[in-house]
Amino acid sequence: MRKYSLAVIPRTIVVNLSGNRISSLKLYASQGYKCLDLHDTGISDYGSIYAGTGYNLIIDYDEKIDFSSLKNAKYSNYYIIDCPLDKQVAVRDTLGISSTRFVNAAVCEEVMSNYINDVIKGSSVYFE
Repeated sequence: MRKYSLAVIPRTIVVNLSGNRISSLKLYASQGYKCLDLHDTGISDYGSIYAGTGYNLIIDYDEKIDFSSLKNAKYSNYYIIDCPLDKQVAVRDTLGISSTRFVNAAVCEEVMSNYINDVIKGSSVYFE
């Protein structure tokens, strides 16, 4: 088992929890995530997500999400799955026009597959 110092691998952790039935999640605020995929999880407690940081965050749209708090989490890109058209303007205004993408699940699978090369090269650590 490899041991990693969080001080030397910022933004190199890829976490794919899509399809897992979870209700809450504990993220470490000091760790940046290269990609955090939480779509199709049924998560209902978003508190830990608001404290996270990273490059890509993939989540399903949910009325319970506080998008202002999510913006403070400082992810570079937000992939929001199945956001209703009448909510997209408000979400994009809150998170930022250049960092918000409204997508379907197939696009998220493609995003995750792009990280496989990083894992093979050893520049990223992958968790499911």
